[in-house]
Amino acid sequence: MLSPSVQRFHVAHPAFMWLVVGFLSTVIPSSNPSTACAQAPARDSRRQFVEGLLQSLIESQLNRQTPPPNRPPLPRPDENLVAARKQLDAFASHSSELVNHWSVNAAPAAGTRQMLGDLIKLNAAVANAQARSANARRAEDLKPDFVSLDRDWRLISYRLQQMNDLDPECTRCIGHLNDTDKALCTLLGVSPQVDFNALATETIAISTSLSHLIQDIEYELPRTRGGRSLIAEASQLHQRAQLLSEAVSQRQSYDDVSLAFKAFYAEWRVLAGKVRQVDSRHLERNVLRIEESAHAIHELLWLTEEVDYGRLSYLTNALRRDIDGLFDVVSLNVILELPAAGRLLPVASEFYGLCENFTSSVESRAPLRQLQSDYRFLVESWPELSGCFSACRTPVVTQSLKGIEESFVALRDAVGLVAAVDWQHINEVAAALVVSAENAMAEVQRHVYSNTRYDQQFRFESARQVSAFRGAARRLHEAIVNRQMDLLAERTASVAQAWADLNDHCFRRLPPTEQVHLRDLRANATQQLVELQAILQR
Repeated sequence: MLSPSVQRFHVAHPAFMWLVVGFLSTVIPSSNPSTACAQAPARDSRRQFVEGLLQSLIESQLNRQTPPPNRPPLPRPDENLVAARKQLDAFASHSSELVNHWSVNAAPAAGTRQMLGDLIKLNAAVANAQARSANARRAEDLKPDFVSLDRDWRLISYRLQQMNDLDPECTRCIGHLNDTDKALCTLLGVSPQVDFNALATETIAISTSLSHLIQDIEYELPRTRGGRSLIAEASQLHQRAQLLSEAVSQRQSYDDVSLAFKAFYAEWRVLAGKVRQVDSRHLERNVLRIEESAHAIHELLWLTEEVDYGRLSYLTNALRRDIDGLFDVVSLNVILELPAAGRLLPVASEFYGLCENFTSSVESRAPLRQLQSDYRFLVESWPELSGCFSACRTPVVTQSLKGIEESFVALRDAVGLVAAVDWQHINEVAAALVVSAENAMAEVQRHVYSNTRYDQQFRFESARQVSAFRGAARRLHEAIVNRQMDLLAERTASVAQAWADLNDHCFRRLPPTEQVHLRDLRANATQQLVELQAILQR
């Protein structure tokens, strides 16, 4: 049952609602009775979950948009506009299919729920663009919406295609979306869209890290021929990094930016190999920061990242050194006092065996898929070993464990795997939701609680609801910061319910004139919640 606001939206934008209804009808495909009986509960639950997220996004866009003015009948559209609308319809249809297949087949698996949030946001953006295309007079009127869609889809497509063992239906949908995106680019005269703001952030980070690297080389290798040589090379590379930053800030063409980055990265790999020969923790820290930014730029420019076996070999040896260091700093007495002392020897033996296996794969320059598989076996065995030391509060042990986890992250990036969950991104979204909750508190206090035109019960109830929403948002953010995995789903559901209650008991009961200034707040908070729900709720 659609909410009244969505029903009103159906009247204003039938094309948009046709897409949503079409999507929801595909969430549970028809099947034979016996299969349906077995799968119905899970699919019903998943359908209701995704339907709720989509409806939330629809209502957030409805609240943000101002009613269109009365216009005279539109002239007959030109051929390009008709063709572009058909391609946009196809894009919307395929994006809905992809959300469906991903939510049913991929999203329950570890590390893929985050992609569901991106796909749902893309699906809603496509639907909004499709709805607005009904009022377009020329094909050029579709450009502003499509520019954003092209930028978002190209990044999502790149990330999807880096994943192994994708469902065949997902692969088919990705191919259709890529073809449709190219057709729309041709029809609308749009060049490939990159996220220049994100690129600027990463190129500035590289320049800053190179400056720090030069300073650390001066400190680690004072007045040595090798140090002077490294400083000269790093300074020259720093100039190339600044040229790359300028190309990005000037928003030069995709080809020019890509060529500038490839030239920088080729020189960087040579310098990084020389810096690692010094075997300094301080220098390696800067190297890792630069490589993290370079990895992000590869993604933002949709460039294939080749396996750097020299880098892998260094990181693997660093991991083994960190693990050996852990056992060097732990005395026999400390080991015997551990609650899991009896399990430590067999667990450590198995872990060392997997570490040797991964090292062998790196030294033999095994194919990327084998490296990724061996890495997964290794990293999945780490929590059991680190858990044996969980009761040990010695600072040196804690520091050693942290260093090993940092080495795992560096190795993960080096073999081209993505994190199961991007905790930094989730933390940023949750923090933004807390800001939205604080803004909601200020709005209620200013426009509702202190407004004597409303009766006392409504004012007190509104204050209570917004306080509950703010508290729930803060508790969710706290659980994310502390990685309290067992609390995330429950607290995400709690903040979503608190937000729904605030809308039902306060915002929707305000006069339309009072709701105008809440449009952006409600849209932003809803989108933040949808993203967190898609990732954290099962």
